[in-house]
Amino acid sequence: MRQDPAMRAFIIHLGIFVLVVGVLVAINLYRSPDHIWFIWVLAGWGIGVAAHDLALLLQRTGRRSTIIPSCCKAAGSCSRMPESTTSWRRRVWPTVSAFTAYSGRT
Repeated sequence: MRQDPAMRAFIIHLGIFVLVVGVLVAINLYRSPDHIWFIWVLAGWGIGVAAHDLALLLQRTGRRSTIIPSCCKAAGSCSRMPESTTSWRRRVWPTVSAFTAYSGRT
C-alpha cells in the first residue's frame, strides 16, 4: 500500500470519512437527539467516497471503455449508442410522445 498512491489516497479518504462522520453522529445525538441531521452529511460524503472507490476499481480492473459514452454527454446526440439502447429508445419514444401529446405538454 505504501507504493500505491491511489490506494493510499482512498484509504485516507475513507478513514477521514469514518472519523468525521463518527464525531458528527456523537455531536448530533448528544446535542439534539430529536433532530437527526448527520444523515445528510453521511449520504452526501458517502456518495463522494463511493465515487472515489468506483474510480479506483475501474483503474484497478484496467477498464478502458467509458461508463457514459462521449456521444451522450451532449444532449440529443446519441447516434453512436449501442444497438440495445437505441432499440429501447425506439420502443419507448412513441409512448412518451403519446403521453406528452395527451397531457398537453410539448
